[in-house]
Amino acid sequence: MMVATGRGGLAMMAGFAAAQAIGNASRRRQAAEMAQPRWVPIDHGTVAVSNFGFYLHSPSGIHAWNWHSIHMASLVGPGQLSIDGVSENGPIKWILHSDWAELVFMLWASVCNPTHPQMTDRTWLPQDWMTKAMVHAMSNQGYPTHFAFQEVVRELR
Repeated sequence: MMVATGRGGLAMMAGFAAAQAIGNASRRRQAAEMAQPRWVPIDHGTVAVSNFGFYLHSPSGIHAWNWHSIHMASLVGPGQLSIDGVSENGPIKWILHSDWAELVFMLWASVCNPTHPQMTDRTWLPQDWMTKAMVHAMSNQGYPTHFAFQEVVRELR
């Protein structure tokens, strides 16, 4: 606390208090911005999906995820799957950006959480996803056959 006396003392006190209030507000705003969660890209590559889990192929290596390593998953947007799980290095919270995020979610939910609200309501599935998945499955060798894909579609209905 400071008390100024003499000529201009009151004005100096008011100026000092105003400058300190502006500095405090700036520091509070900066701290609030830093406290917000941020999503930082950590890697990029391709995704392979199987009955047992999914595999991330990146320049840093191959990262395998079995379904039971994922504790919670939910679609947060088209092609975006939020994943909470446990890796070899401890707990993780990732967002997987992929054209096949919905497929990863569907297979995880069917194995680990068939009563997940996004699975039971079917509101998570983009309108064109079935068409896109069927065309991709039918036009690429090494992917499930048309009949295997129809079986998956039948289970969705």
